[in-house]
Amino acid sequence: MNIANMMSRIRYTTERCPKHDVPLIYMARLEVDGKPIAPFCPECNREKVNQQEEQDTAERVAKKRKERTYGMLKRSSIVGNDKMFSKTFDNFDVTSNETQKVKMQAMRIAESYLAREEFNCILTGQPGTGKSHLAMAILQHVNENAQPYMSCLFVCLIDLLAEIRES
Repeated sequence: MNIANMMSRIRYTTERCPKHDVPLIYMARLEVDGKPIAPFCPECNREKVNQQEEQDTAERVAKKRKERTYGMLKRSSIVGNDKMFSKTFDNFDVTSNETQKVKMQAMRIAESYLAREEFNCILTGQPGTGKSHLAMAILQHVNENAQPYMSCLFVCLIDLLAEIRES
């Protein structure tokens, strides 16, 4: 339906919008699902459309900001195995009081980052004790819960050195 045809179907009612004090309008000979469209206020309708556009724009801006910051962890991290991105506090294997203490420390570190405290964190220990798992869990937790979003990056030193050698 072209604009001229649509404009010729506009009809004004004697009813007035209580908010804008303008006549309600309807479209003659226009139905949706076999029912005529109820009269409406053009100003209320315009406000509704503008509000929806503002909301859509805000959502797109928020999504773009999230992609730039939140997405950095997967996009720019240097890890040898993509399975690292599945490491969280929930799937950290607690086998003793010591591993429970270490997990709790890592959770406190994550909460400190969320509280916007600025510090560096170095995890040390024997191979196979879960340092990488907990480091990624910290980053995942911060990535999921930071408001506003924070950029997180995981760099495995061994994989970084391998990339340097290859270049």
